[in-house]
Amino acid sequence: MAGFIARPGKAMTAEATRIRLTRRPAHELCVQDFLVEQVTVKAPCQGEVLLRARYLSLDPYLARRMCSWDGPQAGAIVGRMIAEVTHSASPHFHNGDIVFAEAPWQDRLVLDAAGLRRVDVTGIAASAWLGVLGSSGITAWAGVRKIIAPRAGETLVVSAASGPVGSVAGQLARLAGARVIGIAGGAEKCRYVREHLRFDACVDHRGSDFPAALAAATPDGIDALFENVGANTLDPVLQRMNKGGRVALCGLFQHYQDENPVCLKHFRNLLDKAIRVQGFHVSDYAAEFDAAASELASCLRSDTLRHSETVTDGIRNAPQAFIDMLAGRGTGKHLVRVG
Repeated sequence: MAGFIARPGKAMTAEATRIRLTRRPAHELCVQDFLVEQVTVKAPCQGEVLLRARYLSLDPYLARRMCSWDGPQAGAIVGRMIAEVTHSASPHFHNGDIVFAEAPWQDRLVLDAAGLRRVDVTGIAASAWLGVLGSSGITAWAGVRKIIAPRAGETLVVSAASGPVGSVAGQLARLAGARVIGIAGGAEKCRYVREHLRFDACVDHRGSDFPAALAAATPDGIDALFENVGANTLDPVLQRMNKGGRVALCGLFQHYQDENPVCLKHFRNLLDKAIRVQGFHVSDYAAEFDAAASELASCLRSDTLRHSETVTDGIRNAPQAFIDMLAGRGTGKHLVRVG
């Protein structure tokens, strides 16, 4: 096996680069919370495969795990990746297979083959299986198709509309005939949402009077909300919700790095307007992953669904890339291209 060293009386080993936390973050994550280190990887045993990471997925939910010092072991960062099988000791995988894995941030590693899923990269970039065809896209599909179920002519609002989940959610709602209003931070992101993603409008939550701008963009009120952020976007939308409105609560990005109370001035509208709020996780819809990915792939090939990626090269740059993602820099799916 390339890169492995054989020593008399010992198992073959190779070196790998790994990123882990050095401490529990005090508040907001910084690069000093991370450590880049070299670790030893042993050759795969029966039923295992040796992987070369190709892409790491940078996802907001990881911040919550990091800040709580949560995970399989303290300091470990276990996220989603796309990798290539470089040596297989499993009958179910072959060298060169491209797989999806939940694994440590590491450029080479050995995993149990039972936890891997082969992905089809025929005519589709491998990275798409971490974004539009992966958990991000399927989360959007579940929230729109299974929870909100938008009807033609309804007004639907999507927060974090330039992100990997919100961007797909809004486009799926438009395909269902809804009028879709995005919320994003800054003029450049709003322009991207309107022009590239083809939303009907986009409101800048950093503007001088966000509630007034939202009201102007939703003259007939709001029938449904796909919420990714938290109180800063949820509260002004609740003020505009129509009776019987639906909220798919996908994430609380704004609140992942603190334990402060989530305060809503317009909370009583949930009762007064009979608004239904449903939180959900993508894993709730595991049985429908294949069907969702197939539908999303078809939309992608026909250009009825668009996406973008913010890609950082090199695993050593993963900590800064992750912090940049949390700060809202870039659009679409955030990834680290390992090699």
